[in-house]
Amino acid sequence: MIWLLGLVILLVLFVWPNYWVTSVLKKYSEPCEEIPGTGGELANHLKKVLKLEVEVSQTNQGDHFDPTAQKVCLSENNFNGRHLTAVATAAHEIGHAIQWQSNDAGLQRRGRWVGYSIIIQKIAQVSLILVPVLHLVPGGAILGKLLLIPVLLSVFFNTLVHIITLPVEWDASFHKALPILVQGQYIEDKDIQAVKRILRACAFTYLAAAVISLLNLTNLLRTIRR
Repeated sequence: MIWLLGLVILLVLFVWPNYWVTSVLKKYSEPCEEIPGTGGELANHLKKVLKLEVEVSQTNQGDHFDPTAQKVCLSENNFNGRHLTAVATAAHEIGHAIQWQSNDAGLQRRGRWVGYSIIIQKIAQVSLILVPVLHLVPGGAILGKLLLIPVLLSVFFNTLVHIITLPVEWDASFHKALPILVQGQYIEDKDIQAVKRILRACAFTYLAAAVISLLNLTNLLRTIRR
């Protein structure tokens, strides 16, 4: 019974963040004639007003800010869309651009850990290739388990990156994007609460990823202990 309850809790933690984020962003993606421009137009406007040395472009890889290429990347729906989700998402990604240009400590910390995570992932990929080979060698099963340690570290670092990312995302949403939208009067007063929900969803996107990483870490620990 306890295991069943635990499973239900894990499923809720896994499913709810994804469902909530998706439903919020979809709800406010209906075209709105009151909004004067698209998400891409707002991002380009804010880039000029705030004097940000970044490029704004459309992407098919999801909304994000790429500090390496110095690009604010918006999905087609948000780049060309004239709705609250497009406006809020564009402002959120501009928030990351502000963090980058101001050398924000949180964003820099995240960048360092992402670098560490990439290195560990490459080592883990080699380990995963060697593990089945070692199982064919007498006594190689024990060494094979040791080679799972880099894989464990890879999942751990990935989880840590998601956790470190959460305050960075929150700052981009509520300390950068929201003040810009409200003080610049880019949204009407009646839409502020809706925009807050969208920005919260933008920030919590990584919460779902962190939960998935934690589940993967737990499963991998069980595998190694067997």
